[in-house]
Amino acid sequence: MVSEAWEKFYGPDFPPVRSPPSELKVPDSAPVSNLAMLMLPAPTIGNDVVEVLGLYLAADARMNVWYARGAGKSKPTGRELAEIRSFSMEILWRVYEAWKRLEDVARMDDREDFDESYRALLGTLRQAVSEVCSRMGESLADLGSPWRID
Repeated sequence: MVSEAWEKFYGPDFPPVRSPPSELKVPDSAPVSNLAMLMLPAPTIGNDVVEVLGLYLAADARMNVWYARGAGKSKPTGRELAEIRSFSMEILWRVYEAWKRLEDVARMDDREDFDESYRALLGTLRQAVSEVCSRMGESLADLGSPWRID
């Protein structure tokens, strides 16, 4: 028998939530932080990616706070919370896959493919930040501001 607390977060009609890539399960419990730890020391990453990666970390952290506070509702349903978890994980996977493509292309020493993959990663990160902010009803400017109390 499934406990009532468990049913709040998982139900047969809830959207499936992908697990994070195994590479992102450690060392921290936050997959986005683990992705950043992989990306930041890479010699292929420029300041433009570092900047947007920082914004993605901030947006993800803010979304976790927003989620913990009920995702903008006084009593969100389990399905609503599952949708947010699924949304967040799909974004993580898109960024991770763009990062892995860049890593693979960097080993091939093909400048044209590298530049294309680099721009794709940068665009994917920017889109991730935009989508996370939009989901919360926030703007990019809100990321540096204290959380508003409604």
